[in-house]
Amino acid sequence: MTENIASNAAAVPVPAHAIGALLDRGCCLLGRLCDAALVAALVLLGGCMATGVFSRYAMDAALPWTDEIASYLFAALTFLGAASGIWHDNHARIEMLLDRVGPTMRWRLGAIGLGGLLSIFFILLIYGWTAAQNSAALDMTSLPISQGWAYATIPLSAGLMIIFALRNFLVRRPRLLDLALVLLTCAVFYGLAYLTMDGPFVYLVLVVAMLAAMAIGVPIAFSLVFTSVLVLNSTGIPLDIVPQRIFDGTSSVVLVAIPMFMLTGAIMVWGGMAARLATFVTAIFGQMRGGLGIADVGASVIFADISGSAVADSAALGSIMIPQMTRRGYSLEFASALQAAAGSLGLMFPPSSTMIVYAWVTGISVGSLFLHSFLPGLLVAASFSLIIYVTAVRRGYPKEDWVGRRAFLASLWESLPALVIPVLILSTILGGITTPSESGVIAVMYTLIVSLFIYRSLRPRDVYKVLLEAALSASRVTLIIAAATLLSWVIAMFQGPQQISAIILEWSRNPYVVLILMNILMTVLHIMLEGISTILVVVPVFLPVMQQLHIDPIVFGIILAQNSALGLLFPPLGFNLYVISSISGVSVERVAIAILPFIAVLVFDILLLIFFPQIATLLPWLLS
Repeated sequence: MTENIASNAAAVPVPAHAIGALLDRGCCLLGRLCDAALVAALVLLGGCMATGVFSRYAMDAALPWTDEIASYLFAALTFLGAASGIWHDNHARIEMLLDRVGPTMRWRLGAIGLGGLLSIFFILLIYGWTAAQNSAALDMTSLPISQGWAYATIPLSAGLMIIFALRNFLVRRPRLLDLALVLLTCAVFYGLAYLTMDGPFVYLVLVVAMLAAMAIGVPIAFSLVFTSVLVLNSTGIPLDIVPQRIFDGTSSVVLVAIPMFMLTGAIMVWGGMAARLATFVTAIFGQMRGGLGIADVGASVIFADISGSAVADSAALGSIMIPQMTRRGYSLEFASALQAAAGSLGLMFPPSSTMIVYAWVTGISVGSLFLHSFLPGLLVAASFSLIIYVTAVRRGYPKEDWVGRRAFLASLWESLPALVIPVLILSTILGGITTPSESGVIAVMYTLIVSLFIYRSLRPRDVYKVLLEAALSASRVTLIIAAATLLSWVIAMFQGPQQISAIILEWSRNPYVVLILMNILMTVLHIMLEGISTILVVVPVFLPVMQQLHIDPIVFGIILAQNSALGLLFPPLGFNLYVISSISGVSVERVAIAILPFIAVLVFDILLLIFFPQIATLLPWLLS
């Protein structure tokens, strides 16, 4: 119908709905192009790092430009991913309030949230363009290429986000009141620039604005940016600092490891390697009471050593293990809670993205942090297994039949190429052979070759889908890093770290008491914020305290990773609860009740590490 109208456009007036359909097609095409550019950024990023690895080890000559180009590609991945995330509407957000109101109120809150988002997008568009122009005259350190091209991704992505956000809103046919709410929110946001803030009032506005933005469904990353811009706008600080700080939060070659390990995990899921690992671990632990659940924990530990992501771990293994457990008589609530808890192990074992960011913020060795994390992580895994065993005995959950030596050896042979991956990652990092980013690239190349040519379970036509899925997942994390970097800078501008440190030290100078107080505060923050954003906000605050009380920053980093896992599980906002609920179909409330025993043992393990930090230092001491 649209084609006929278009062909006779000179003679027949085009109806409004045909124009709308044409514009929608244009937006869809733009969305696919943005996805393609995002995938290209991830491929170029991996290729750039692979070139550096090949040059350094095969040609014995380090290329000076690979790290710098990789950091700029990483920034492009973040900002293009932000635009694609708006297009697909899959940014991480808290929907607890939205799920408890009627459709009309949900629409009203969504319109208010859109007004806040558009305000942020226009600021990024205007000041991002200014930053790109100011950087155009500066060349990169290693290549005669203008830095303006790197900064140009900010206004480009902001323009795309404006288009995609408006399209997603208008396609639902909003009412006049909804449109008025969008405009009113923008006007209020810019009008608050005339409200002068100083002193403690800044922190009150910061907390209230952030919680309000998250409550109405604004994605976490943009809630952090919204809060930062609101405070800056009301204190007279020029907003041209916003794109600069956001860009600085992503242009780090250390953080390149995050998308590389997440891509490795995605390839493993699509290539069937995760399922083979689950089968092999089940063959090992299945003969125990509750062995299928314990095997889930074991598989999560192995997969955590590959993907580095708790959410990836939960989603990948949950779709495999939860149906198996329910078929064997496990209650759906317990199986869901078990998988949510097991998935949180992705934060406690290398190459955890949480640990990578913590090491980047504090300047400690990533390899040393990884090595210290093994025994504490295994302690948590053993604690979870104990809960599973006790529950299985009490409820009569079955043992699995021994598969037989032939079948066991067959499952070992099938999973062997997958078992090589964590060994490859850890040996290269801990041995000082490669950086975490280089190790991630090697893992991607190895996993891709195994899935395509050895298992042959990943079809070439699916490679683009894998890349897009990994790029979107990684960009959600890296955008939160960028936004939290801006927020932490804003807090530092008002002497927040010094003031909070003074309050803590006035309260107590006992390291154990201080660590417990810190964990209570971090638990509250982790319930509201994603773990990485919490690290970027609180670690600069806590570092002076740790230095004065001689608290080992490596041990504190492991405690912080376990606390981040606690935040993923803690009702009512624990993100893993929602991930598993979407997989199993069980309500979040029922999963939250079933997960309480796992939360209890995790709290006990954190306290154990606080009072006995030797748990973390024992393995490095033995190896030294």
